[in-house]
Amino acid sequence: MLDEKNWHEVTESQFLHEKEGLASLRQACDPATVLKAFTNFEFLDDQGKLYEVDALLLTVYGLTLLELKHYRGLVAVDELTWVRRTHPNSATYSEKSPLSGANLKCKVLANLVRRHLPSVYGGPRLSVEPVVYLSHPDVQLRFAQPARFQPICDNGSLLKMVNAAQGAYQRDPLPRPFLSQLLAALEKLGIRQNRRRELRVGEYLIQELLGEGPNYQDHRAVHSELSSVEVRVRTFVGKDPLERERARRTANREFTLLRELRHDHILSPEGYKEWELGPALLYPFYSKASRLDLALATAESAQKLGFADRLRLWGQVGEALRYAHQRHIYHRTLAPQNVLLRWNEPPDAKVINWQTVSADERTSGTVHLAEWVEERATAYLAPEMLTAPNEADHSVDLFSLGCLGYFLFTGQDPASNQSELQEKLLQQEGLNLLAVLDQAPPKLVQLIRDLTHPVHYFRPESANAFLQRLAEVENEWRHQDEAQDDCHDPFTAQPGDLVLPGHQLLRRLGQGSSSVAFLVRNGEGEELVLKVPLPSQNDERLVQESEVLQKLSHRKIVELRSLTQVGVKKALLLSSAGPETLAERLGRDGVLGLELLQRFGDDLLELAEHLEQVGMAHRDIKPANLGVRPLGKNQDLHLVLFDFSLAREDRRKVEAGTPGYRDPFLHTTQRPWDEAAERYAVAVTLYEMATGRLPQWGDGRVNPAVAPVEVQFPSGDFEPSLRERFEGFFRKAFQRQSQQRFDSATSMRLAWRELYANAQLDQSPSAIAIPEQVPGETPLISLTHNPQLLQVFERLRLTTASALMGVPRSTLLRLSNVGGLTRQQLRDLYDLLKERLVGVPQPYQHVPEQALETLLQTLLPAKPEEAGLVKLYLCGAPQQEWPLPLEAARLASSPPKVDANKVTLRARQQWDRHPELEGLSHDLDQALTEMGGTATVDELCDTLLSLRGALESNRELRRRLARGVLRALLEREGMQSLPRFDLVRLGRQPLVCADLGQAERLWQAAQRADELVTQEPLPSLSRTLQDLSQVVQSEQPLTEGRLLRLIVALAQRARLSSRGELYPVGMAASQSLRLVSGLLAGRELTVVQLQELVQTRYPEAAALPTEELAIDALFAELNLMMRWDDSKHRFRSTLATSHSGRSRSSLGAVAGMPFSEAEARLRDALRGGEPQVIKVRSHELIQAEEWLQQTFEIPTVSLEDRLVEQLLAMASAEKIEEADLWSADQLGADSPGDWQGLKDLAREAAIHVLAQLEPAIAIKRFSLWSRFGLLDLIQDAIDRAGRPGGPQTLWLLAPYSEGLPTIDNQPLPMPPATRPLEWSAAGWLK
Repeated sequence: MLDEKNWHEVTESQFLHEKEGLASLRQACDPATVLKAFTNFEFLDDQGKLYEVDALLLTVYGLTLLELKHYRGLVAVDELTWVRRTHPNSATYSEKSPLSGANLKCKVLANLVRRHLPSVYGGPRLSVEPVVYLSHPDVQLRFAQPARFQPICDNGSLLKMVNAAQGAYQRDPLPRPFLSQLLAALEKLGIRQNRRRELRVGEYLIQELLGEGPNYQDHRAVHSELSSVEVRVRTFVGKDPLERERARRTANREFTLLRELRHDHILSPEGYKEWELGPALLYPFYSKASRLDLALATAESAQKLGFADRLRLWGQVGEALRYAHQRHIYHRTLAPQNVLLRWNEPPDAKVINWQTVSADERTSGTVHLAEWVEERATAYLAPEMLTAPNEADHSVDLFSLGCLGYFLFTGQDPASNQSELQEKLLQQEGLNLLAVLDQAPPKLVQLIRDLTHPVHYFRPESANAFLQRLAEVENEWRHQDEAQDDCHDPFTAQPGDLVLPGHQLLRRLGQGSSSVAFLVRNGEGEELVLKVPLPSQNDERLVQESEVLQKLSHRKIVELRSLTQVGVKKALLLSSAGPETLAERLGRDGVLGLELLQRFGDDLLELAEHLEQVGMAHRDIKPANLGVRPLGKNQDLHLVLFDFSLAREDRRKVEAGTPGYRDPFLHTTQRPWDEAAERYAVAVTLYEMATGRLPQWGDGRVNPAVAPVEVQFPSGDFEPSLRERFEGFFRKAFQRQSQQRFDSATSMRLAWRELYANAQLDQSPSAIAIPEQVPGETPLISLTHNPQLLQVFERLRLTTASALMGVPRSTLLRLSNVGGLTRQQLRDLYDLLKERLVGVPQPYQHVPEQALETLLQTLLPAKPEEAGLVKLYLCGAPQQEWPLPLEAARLASSPPKVDANKVTLRARQQWDRHPELEGLSHDLDQALTEMGGTATVDELCDTLLSLRGALESNRELRRRLARGVLRALLEREGMQSLPRFDLVRLGRQPLVCADLGQAERLWQAAQRADELVTQEPLPSLSRTLQDLSQVVQSEQPLTEGRLLRLIVALAQRARLSSRGELYPVGMAASQSLRLVSGLLAGRELTVVQLQELVQTRYPEAAALPTEELAIDALFAELNLMMRWDDSKHRFRSTLATSHSGRSRSSLGAVAGMPFSEAEARLRDALRGGEPQVIKVRSHELIQAEEWLQQTFEIPTVSLEDRLVEQLLAMASAEKIEEADLWSADQLGADSPGDWQGLKDLAREAAIHVLAQLEPAIAIKRFSLWSRFGLLDLIQDAIDRAGRPGGPQTLWLLAPYSEGLPTIDNQPLPMPPATRPLEWSAAGWLK
């Protein structure tokens, strides 16, 4: 127990439970370990944010911060969420883990304390660790992962926790001198009395902290006179006068913007107040509402939301976005944490936390995601939010909306972090529900994939488009049980349907005057275009077009793959011209930059020249008939010509073609269509590319064919330095008399190229003599004569050097319709000016110094040759990461004339003394601790990007920057006497570890995982975890998901499925089909859909055959109930299944299995704790029980009987008459209050029944469980079977008549990826 001298009660507690808790804490403190304690105080951080601390202990290991909670009853503890039940009959309540708030306070406190400690390089490490102390005597703690150390304790474990909390992370006590310095630093910190009860915002009293963001804190507040009136107070903080003024402007702006968002599903502020900590917005506070992530954290609350409820909530969020987007307001950080669920009837949603939408002080591309949202919520942010958050538009919100839908319908986050999310997006081109659900409405699956497409312009165009498609999803769901005929007609087919043999419909592309184009995918995954005549048109024109295309062969003209048949008409199957047309690009991004204009113009004239040389016509050249796609070795963008439907049109029909692009003088000269008219259309297209509009004749209102007017060239049409050249070109191209125009496409192309001759387009700013000092008012035109750059400056309305530097670098590098060379020139000029701009505050300085580009630059030597060498050493090259010094020298473009080893040695010595790396090392060490002490290099690169950000937008270049900084950190740490972490190269991917012993155990587990994936059948998830967890045991155990990811990162053969199961890389197609067979019952799938199902589940397995007959042969060989149906052009399950309207596991059956094989399978399941389902005919149930008892000594119990026994026992304890129970059961929904009370009591009884199951048991009779809605608890018991806290072995004995076993038309819970066995008294398991 601490004495009075070392127990400092900063503020006397006003609550009895708090006094008792602190008294117990004081009693538990051993003076030999705990040196001093501060209780009940508050402090301010550098921004002026207020934090309250219940207790802070100075121990021989460092600082321990305790959070006191007076919770009673059951508390189920998970990593992110706690679930509480006050007494057996009460409802459960979920909340964000208090450890999250305690961790935040620890981080803030650690940073403040470090500033008051003497800077001793290589000295002891300061650690501030959290502990949550549950002080109520009647609390019952239940841990989701009992084996993992978690700093949570009750009265019984308080003493042990206080002594062990720091020791769990650091074994060696700190030196006494350092502890004295630490105590002095705490005294300087500004610890002060807790004044929460005195703090007021107007008439409201401030209560507990609810959450916070980068520049605000949220508190609950209660009206001083009306205690039932509560509000959420959002305070914008700032410590010094300048920051306070900025906070006031931010609060005013947010209030002005958000109070206009008056919508049923948006939480808007109701008032504005100034108080002691700063300006504040007052929001409604709903005591019975909860964040969506917390609302779905428990099975009980999740069960309240049916499929229709989830569709409606998703739609409500979409309606809120539509309303906001119409007012040009975007959320940008939409996630379950920012959606409030109100348990009304029916439940409804409100979108909250719109603060990030409208920042005046534009953040750069180095925005730190961790500051804007919780770490878990970063997996809901669009990829472009990492690189240019200020340029976010509606598509960013639509991406997050798709992720939100994924969460609503799966109950899972899209990923654990941004890195994992991006890997999923690259593999799946959007999130695929079928990666985790066995079945889902096809339109819902496609909608979520489209919303979460990694490329923003492939997402739905608006929130309104989302709502329209959501209505289609709802309609499909409501009619899912109706029989649907196969649809082969492309005009009515749905995405995923076959419209040609082996060709799956993706989407409709567009419609012309006589045909419609559809995007399809063939069996090899190639995207093609199917061009089909309109129902009202014949196919003669398409046949003529095919004849034209057969005579053309040019890489910039679409290729005819075949003239095929759709219904009774001919159709064309063509190569794709690209993901977008030139018309779409111009409409979206405006005029082309000079670099792209030069390239695209040459493409178009090359095409015109080719058509003239082969004597072919197009007759309708325009941007809408030109695709844009990457071509060639460098994959630069080029134009591709398509739609030759008018090529065979009679030349006397001069009205054919598109007005505006059609030569207006054909009528006046009475000449038929000729090549001059084709060149006129080419000239109009070139003009539109250069100016963004069609040429204007006279005042634009007259027909040049009947009025003597000429083409007008407004002064702003062309870049000034090239204006005369362009005007001359187009003046000749638009001559009224065709004889006065260019006489051929060849001469026209030569003239186009002449426009750019000597135009200095390739002039690099580094070659320009820019003065060493550039005043801010220097005109940009005096710094460069490059027309491409001058065009960009004019487009952005920039005239001076200071104006250019006021634009975020990331914005310049993301400009649309600008080529790669132009971007490089912009980057070079920007970087030169950044060094030489004088006389004005440089706007680029608002980019944090910690940005990875800036930090990396400070790690390099001053001499350019040495700097290039060290940069290669740090960042490596695309094919060689982290080379040795001599290897880095060989990677250089020209061999360096310096000693590579000596240069890198001097650089490492510089890093050893680098002040910025010191702070970053602390951050990295803390992040590593939160990851369990071990992380892959890629994970830490993502952590650095999140902590420090980068201006670079290219994902691969960002990763290389992060790897460079990480290598410097690792090498610097390796030079310390006591390194905190080290690089370990053991398996496929290098690891960074705080504990080398843990790395070795992970490597052993990876080798064991490689052995496990060679077994047949593959071990279950529970058995895998049990096996691998025995290998990896440490003082800081890892979560199950993290353990598997790290093991697979090291393993050579083992990979992780989308459901967290191990499988071998390159797994045979037959094995993949056998594993997914349980998902196929009652389904019809095309070849492409089946391939996608397997590839989504097992991304690195061998691909399925592309031929349906080959797959059909595999199904037959495996004896699986799936066959190819020629009439349907689909694989069809021969096993019946029920429809419940909910996604579920639909498991197949095994036929003809002998007793010996079945017994071996069951014994293997018994050893591994793998749950099993055994189907039995009702009249053979007793015989099956006897066989199980005799063969395996597995007792069979009736869950129904045990539930009744427990229910009666609990009713008796609660003084409830048995007759009242049965009355409530008989009346059911006719007596809602009694029925709900009975169901709640039954749920509590069921939890007790399952908790008391024998270690190895078979269960039967579940009807009453279905009636009371308790099947989810059985599913939970199945999922926990073989794991700590669950039954060792759990088998289900399931009576059935046909197909899969059901209970009251509800599917019986079953283990995933497991095929049920069918027992027969005849001596067979089928």
